Amino acid sequence: TGRYTIHYRKMIERSSYFPKTEEPVALSFDFHPLEAGKEQIQVYHISDAHGLVGEAVQAEKVSGMHPDLLVLNGDNANDSSSVPNICHMYEIAWEITGGSIPCIYARGNHDLRGACAEQLENFTPNRNGLTYFTFKLGDVWGVVLDCGEDKIDTHPEYGHTVCCHPFRQDETAFLKQVIEKGEYKAPDVKHRLVICHVPFSYDELSFDGLFNIERDTYTQWCDLLREVKPDLMLSGHVHICVVIRPGTKYDNKGEPCTVVLGGKPSSLDDKEGFTGTAVVLKEKEATVCFNDNLGSFGETETVVYR
Repeated sequence: TGRYTIHYRKMIERSSYFPKTEEPVALSFDFHPLEAGKEQIQVYHISDAHGLVGEAVQAEKVSGMHPDLLVLNGDNANDSSSVPNICHMYEIAWEITGGSIPCIYARGNHDLRGACAEQLENFTPNRNGLTYFTFKLGDVWGVVLDCGEDKIDTHPEYGHTVCCHPFRQDETAFLKQVIEKGEYKAPDVKHRLVICHVPFSYDELSFDGLFNIERDTYTQWCDLLREVKPDLMLSGHVHICVVIRPGTKYDNKGEPCTVVLGGKPSSLDDKEGFTGTAVVLKEKEATVCFNDNLGSFGETETVVYR
């Protein structure tokens, strides 16, 4: 708390015997944890940057926020075809946070694609190799979920490289364990978040039928999460920015809470554009505002919860 130091040695030659390394280096960083009791918590949410590293970083700068928490909600690169692509998430996180505030990473469907996809857990945060987990930061409790891909496992686009259906079944069992443990009911929890790249409660007919999979599974997830009573769900994937409230036309599985879709790469005036999302958590409500890297802001929406 307050400060940490990273020690490393750069490898010169990784031979079997007498490998050669440079002298050790130590780098120290200030750190500001998300402490309990804050009147408002500023969260900046980035999803679907798809390689637009500078644009995503600039969107956060333009927002004028001083975030207490950064959420990187998948698809930071177009794919995981190389380690540099995977490291886009660290480039974005470094430029925004300087390593000084907490950052939550959720895997996106494009992160499952490419020659390095199977190595992803070696490079990205996870809980014992699993890309779904709960977290507690100050008085914020959250659960990170992972839908995997957005089409059936046998779709030719994947060429027999994914197996997401049994993965989702394991995740259903995980959600049941979360409810059984009930850690979200702790008296010091004031905010409950769901973070998932794919908005699984979204109307499956509204995006070229890509959500016409796992209807029973995703409906069950919604049912289970309604027991958790989350305040907000942060998602991306569909490259639009909108606040979807339970019971509206985009909700066909029984949303457990209001869903914020907030990540949009685009071309604006012959320039690459990216829109991110500023979320401010307050006592029993949150405000949501979308902004792009070129200085455009949407209207601020207020979501009232428990």
